Amino acid sequence: MLKFFALNIKNSNNRNCIVDAEFNNVDFAINRRSITLLFDFFGALGVKKEVIESNLDELLLSGPFDEKDLKLLYGTTEKIPNIFKNDTAKFEMPQKLKKKKEDFLFHLKLAISAARIYMTYPKNQTQLGTILLNSTALDLKLNLKDVEQPMLLKILASELFIHDETPFYSRFYSERLALKSTNDGIKKNVHDENRKLQIDIVKYRTDDPDLKRTCDMKVKMTIQEGCRLYYIHTHRFFCSIMDFWMHFAELQDQVRRTNENIGIPEEQQKMRTLLQIDMLGGASLVLPLNQFRFSNLGIA
Repeated sequence: MLKFFALNIKNSNNRNCIVDAEFNNVDFAINRRSITLLFDFFGALGVKKEVIESNLDELLLSGPFDEKDLKLLYGTTEKIPNIFKNDTAKFEMPQKLKKKKEDFLFHLKLAISAARIYMTYPKNQTQLGTILLNSTALDLKLNLKDVEQPMLLKILASELFIHDETPFYSRFYSERLALKSTNDGIKKNVHDENRKLQIDIVKYRTDDPDLKRTCDMKVKMTIQEGCRLYYIHTHRFFCSIMDFWMHFAELQDQVRRTNENIGIPEEQQKMRTLLQIDMLGGASLVLPLNQFRFSNLGIA
């Protein structure tokens, strides 16, 4: 079931577009480049230069400058020339033009009984692994017109499994992570209170060369009581899965900088990510001393 609402509202606190969908089973192959192009197509990765210039021409004919358009053109408020800052301080936008420049708030809500995410390498025709989420709920909020507002993503699930599908290395430890509920009846109930896993992601969509923010992306994972985590750690797979998702996030920033004509950041500044994990239900960690011999294991 898919519901789509396009709203034309004046109150910026409300939502302009709502997509609400419910699915039974979803198999999703992650191609990082293709997904990034889709984000760009829907306008989630900044405004292209030619679109900004056309809007700026209309703005010049109207008189004073809109600070929101200048942020899109120059990236941050600090890079806006003083001549434009003085102009925005002296004059106010005409009321008709203000209505055209309202924020566009996009809200995506998904409910999926079972979601399988395949982390693929299309060039090598191989696969890193599979992520399985049961009783999943996804909530995405994004302001397409204001890059100063971060992207907010919330994921709820009752169970989480990560399987290793890399050639040769996955034959001994195929299931790397399992998040299971201690109550077997939870699988039949898909209410929010039974979704013991919650992942909150805050992704900023502007550069921070002066390091004024604490991070560029924040990921918080909370495992409630009544749910236990089981994890088998090998350094190779841990680095591979971190590289997979970090490269996906940095690829979006590269496209955004290209659209907004910002260029490469100074000194090749990388994205800073803050990861917080709260395991209220406890965890069991397996640390193999040698991933090819079952006799050498360390359990925490």
